[in-house]
Amino acid sequence: MNNDKDEAQVTITQQTFYDLGTWLSKKQQYTQTQLLRLQLEEHYLPLVALANNNWLTGALANSLKKSDVWLLIPTTLREYLSEMELFYRQRSESIQQEAIFSCSLLLDAGTEVSLLKGAANLFNGAANPISNRYMSDIDLLIQESKLDDSVTTLVENGYVDPDDDEEILIKGDAHHHAPPLIRKDGVCYIELHRWALPLSSHKILETNEIWQQSIPLSLTPELEILQPHPTHQIILAITHSELSDSAFKNNHIDLRQLYNLYSLTKNLEGQIDWSVVEQHFQRANLAEVLYAMLFSTYQIFGLRTPATKIKDSSAQKHYSSCLDRYVKTQGDNPKFSYLLQVFRGYEKQTIIDLYGNNGRYPIIFGRLKHFKRHLHLLFTPKFITRFVKRNFNKD
Repeated sequence: MNNDKDEAQVTITQQTFYDLGTWLSKKQQYTQTQLLRLQLEEHYLPLVALANNNWLTGALANSLKKSDVWLLIPTTLREYLSEMELFYRQRSESIQQEAIFSCSLLLDAGTEVSLLKGAANLFNGAANPISNRYMSDIDLLIQESKLDDSVTTLVENGYVDPDDDEEILIKGDAHHHAPPLIRKDGVCYIELHRWALPLSSHKILETNEIWQQSIPLSLTPELEILQPHPTHQIILAITHSELSDSAFKNNHIDLRQLYNLYSLTKNLEGQIDWSVVEQHFQRANLAEVLYAMLFSTYQIFGLRTPATKIKDSSAQKHYSSCLDRYVKTQGDNPKFSYLLQVFRGYEKQTIIDLYGNNGRYPIIFGRLKHFKRHLHLLFTPKFITRFVKRNFNKD
């Protein structure tokens, strides 16, 4: 790759999304025009940029290697994609070992464990090969009564909370997971969850429902834990992306999560009850979120499920808004976006997720606690350094 290429010349368009979707999913036969765009640097650079922005470079490399176009693309591009695929694979292998180590500790301590989201995909075949999935942490679901003991177990075996100064004021009874823990020189964080989802999403899926229908997952021939039922894996994937990460509300098209949903559905085909998926979102009056994400996945990857509504005007409008927004901003957040994110943290539902909804005036007192936390952060050097880097540094 030409590192001297002026980044300002790399412009992601709507066609870039469709091209990447084609190469990742093989939803349809590619056209000669698409192949030409993959052969010319000025056209494939935006494609690679979009893949990189969404942590999909490993998946792109693997998909192209299996196609008849691999030897038809420039050597420079093949070498770059191969290097990135190797990096993704080595990281995923390290994360697998971290999951095995942490789950073994908890099982030896008599704690039942269910592996959630991306970490489960590294073992259940949804990420195939494992370099298709890039992730930053391991989410482990623990029985709520065992959460404190489980944290102690990990801490006694070398795990620490590196950001305890920032988390101390939100370690409340309403948070759905303990502060992230990591070993010295560890490859990723471990998050111990007592609930699979924040309080705001419990109407969609209760944690006890997950436990009741969990199925076995083998990490090694000698180590077996649990994972959510395939139907629940789909619900969790959509809820995490569109609600917990606010992609739906912010008109953000999260291509990585769309591809994860596509991969999950393909891997779990025949095991997912889509009528149950719909029922869970309908009972929370959030069916529009489900239909919007399924429509976007259909548009980009050609995935059509029994719950996909391709003529849903609201889903169509949402998809267009997301795509237009991404192309307009090129995936970048506006300056001071970190502050905007902080202010959004005072919204009613966020306060409930962090501090609960019990007692008199829970929202008012929750906001006061949150304000106290931000005052604490405001006068720490770490916060100031992070704010400057995020909003003023060009590098």
